Amino acid sequence: YFQREAKISQISRQTPTGVVNRYEVLVDRGAAALALQSGLLDRRMHIVAGLAPEIVGGSIAQIKAAWRGAFIAHGAISDPGKASYL
Repeated sequence: YFQREAKISQISRQTPTGVVNRYEVLVDRGAAALALQSGLLDRRMHIVAGLAPEIVGGSIAQIKAAWRGAFIAHGAISDPGKASYL
């Protein structure tokens, strides 16, 4: 989508509940432009907190995709009344 070359590495870590796999994406050239295009940085090159209004204020499908992406990236759902979590 953003037309950038990237290297992806899998990083595995052993935890008490099993192996956790994470992925590292390295962009050698055009990383700043990619960060701007993807909305991670604003025009002043400051980190953007939160999600763009177009995403969280969009259609139900866009909102679901934003939540899914957030949990895939680094998230958990927990219920304080129960011991288990997703």
